[in-house]
Amino acid sequence: MKGRIVTYFKYPLMNVHLHKDVGQVLKALSQATGLDAALVGFWSESIQDFQGITVHFLKRTFPFSIRGISWSFIKYVLRFRSEIALLQLYFMSADSLFYAWLFKKVNPQGKVYLKLDAGPDQVLAMPLNGFFSRIFLRSVDLISAESQETLQALFERAPGLSQKLAYVPNGLDLESLKAAHPKFLPFEQKENRILILARVGLPEKNHEFLLRLIPKVGLKDWKWVFVGPVQPGFQEKIDSFFTENPSLKDQVLFVGEIRDRAKLYAEMDRAKIAVSTSRRESFQIALLESLVFGHQILVSDQVGSAKYVCRDGKSGTCLSIDDETAWVRAIQKMTGDQALPSRFRETQEWALQNLSWEKALEPVLSKIAGEK
Repeated sequence: MKGRIVTYFKYPLMNVHLHKDVGQVLKALSQATGLDAALVGFWSESIQDFQGITVHFLKRTFPFSIRGISWSFIKYVLRFRSEIALLQLYFMSADSLFYAWLFKKVNPQGKVYLKLDAGPDQVLAMPLNGFFSRIFLRSVDLISAESQETLQALFERAPGLSQKLAYVPNGLDLESLKAAHPKFLPFEQKENRILILARVGLPEKNHEFLLRLIPKVGLKDWKWVFVGPVQPGFQEKIDSFFTENPSLKDQVLFVGEIRDRAKLYAEMDRAKIAVSTSRRESFQIALLESLVFGHQILVSDQVGSAKYVCRDGKSGTCLSIDDETAWVRAIQKMTGDQALPSRFRETQEWALQNLSWEKALEPVLSKIAGEK
């Protein structure tokens, strides 16, 4: 293949996207194929860490978009059509399918890779069977899902797409992680800390559920550590929590956002357990990072990666988000588990061997880049 790989992300670009699948898939595909990489989107903040990726900010021209289709990106595709070897898009939406169709019209030799970034419950809302959708879908070479459940739901709804579908779980840039944090703590040096890594208070993260659970769990020798910016309005709930539970002020910590990756990984490495109570989430890469640090996982079954990260109980437990009693018991059981040290070592070893983006993207390289 010759040319460049272009990833289009329709939401405002932030530095955090370079460390998630938006930037990491692009970077890994570029390294594997030798093609230049360009991330295209709209300005939100100054991008400080380019990681070898060229970022092209589009202008918000008037009219900005019709039915989500950006005039600025249409012009970008038309201008650089002959230079784009692979166009990577996110989300099974009308605008993504239109861009795929447009690109193939102006560059029939180009390839289109669509990454769903969706859970199985979102498949029903996808534009799959309309007249124009069926036409536009012919232009997509590969559609990947992050979970087997999403892939199965998509196959059942649109069996005609079976040859275009692939299971591609998210991965990690393990080399960058190890460069920022070259030495992992042995289990004996870890602390009794339960990590919650997220934007604290986002509705979908369901952190109010955790605030209800914590007093009921009754752990005296463990600390709950929330890492991430507190969202507007949630600070009032935190204040109310401490007013009702003043004895927990030294056990429940809100450390804020840690942007420096080395400092973030150092904080993560102190913990033994990671928790996610999300109401709905397509994957959650932070849980993969937790596995690298040997964390045992307690995760809502509404997270798309829940079964993947729990590994049939080897690395954690999946729980119904509606069952408070089950969560309390699971947390108490895990914190008292005498097998935590051995689970830690097995989990970390597995993660370091299996969670690279290069390994995750093998189906993409096979179908799109022609690599066997």
